[in-house]
Amino acid sequence: MGRMEIRLCDYFRKTGGLPPTLAALPEDDPRYGNSILDGWGRPIQYINQGGTVTLLSLGKDAQPGGEGLDADIWTRFTPPEPSWISGATDQGELRLSPTVDARGNQRN
Repeated sequence: MGRMEIRLCDYFRKTGGLPPTLAALPEDDPRYGNSILDGWGRPIQYINQGGTVTLLSLGKDAQPGGEGLDADIWTRFTPPEPSWISGATDQGELRLSPTVDARGNQRN
């Protein structure tokens, strides 16, 4: 999902807005791939709430919650900067990196 964050931030910098869907993103550098699928072959969920973006994978089991490989993986950020650069939100929430699940657990 980290690559998807970068693609969305690049899109924002170039256009001044966010795409209506991930499928609307232009093709990226072929070295990094253009997939909008998670590691289990399902579309990454893209939620744009007033310019704050949430990207979500429901994990291997495709169900909310779960542990281990079944845990949800998500990241939240406000373009033009990806979450690992921008830090905390205005509400004081911790912005999760692509290697942290929805419960704040480190993922490898």
